[in-house]
Amino acid sequence: ENEKKIKVMADFVKDVTLPDRTYYPTDTVLTKTWKMKNNGEHEWGNKVELVFFKGNEKLTLEKRYPVINAKPGQEVEVSAVIKTPNRKGRYCSYYRLQRNGEYFGPRVWVDIIVSPQHQ
Repeated sequence: ENEKKIKVMADFVKDVTLPDRTYYPTDTVLTKTWKMKNNGEHEWGNKVELVFFKGNEKLTLEKRYPVINAKPGQEVEVSAVIKTPNRKGRYCSYYRLQRNGEYFGPRVWVDIIVSPQHQ
């Protein structure tokens, strides 16, 4: 199992959608996208997923999302689909990249404020 021993790496580049602490209406499906960079020496391979890590679990529609294979030095977009709750308030959920069951790279997060007025 040589594949397991390869150390893959990732770096956060920027938020592409849903900037932190922006207002959104209740009961709405949104896609949060981050730009991540493979800052290691090995490609990520085809077994990388973005996995719900902690926070408001009811915000995330799925526990894991597929991630494309990033070559060394390549920047890729990574996304999670969320649904805003029916109640106003601030909601946060955290995600991490995972390969073969092991986390790598920094945590990324969705940090939104849900408000019925913003329909």
